[in-house]
Amino acid sequence: MLNVFCILFFFQISQGWGTFYSQWWEVSRQHPDTVLFLFYEDVLRDVPGTIRNLAKFLGRSISDEAVERVRHLSSKGDIA
Repeated sequence: MLNVFCILFFFQISQGWGTFYSQWWEVSRQHPDTVLFLFYEDVLRDVPGTIRNLAKFLGRSISDEAVERVRHLSSKGDIA
């Protein structure tokens, strides 16, 4: 009985996450000014561009110096 419970539990979780993300994806397509999706691979590929896009999404301007400071302060070596 426990095995059946575990299988059903994990099936519901996997179905739930897929549904969760697909629903938010649709909301982000309908209201791009209220939901921002960030993808890990994109962040790694272009950290400064991601920081600029995030600032733009938040309605803020950001200088090159501030982008570099955010990049530095959020780097793996600086987060403790």
